[in-house]
Amino acid sequence: MKKMYAPWRGDYIHDAKDKKKGGCPFCTAFAACQDDKNYILTRSEHAVMMLNRYPYNGGHVMVLPKEHLANLTDLSDEVRNDLFALVQRATQAVQAAFSPEGMNVGMNMGIAGGGGLPGHLHVHIVPRWRADASFLTTIGDTKVISVDLEKVFAQLKKAL
Repeated sequence: MKKMYAPWRGDYIHDAKDKKKGGCPFCTAFAACQDDKNYILTRSEHAVMMLNRYPYNGGHVMVLPKEHLANLTDLSDEVRNDLFALVQRATQAVQAAFSPEGMNVGMNMGIAGGGGLPGHLHVHIVPRWRADASFLTTIGDTKVISVDLEKVFAQLKKAL
């Protein structure tokens, strides 16, 4: 049996249980007005840029509309334009902070589309490097995230 110590997964499991109780963790984070605690990097009129607490790679950012909407087609032109202006700003900040060799930018809409929180639309910005898939990822079916969220948050705040 393969084992890897990952204490942060406990928070992920508890967050998933809370999500099933009916609360949206994004809406809760926006309303809390504790941006540093919730890793909210910046806010625009209609959108929010924040770190992903459970990143695919170090520096994984999300941009979300402030409104709890599920689909891209639900957004007004004004909200959509503001959201994508913040996506552009996020990609610039990630590039400035981490100098990745590439990025994945995308949305997973609906449960079948891979959306972990399908009720609240969000855009993922994930920095990528050619060497970011280690032997553990390739052979061991295990992904290691080797960055500290606090440090990533500080680097991105500085880049913004």
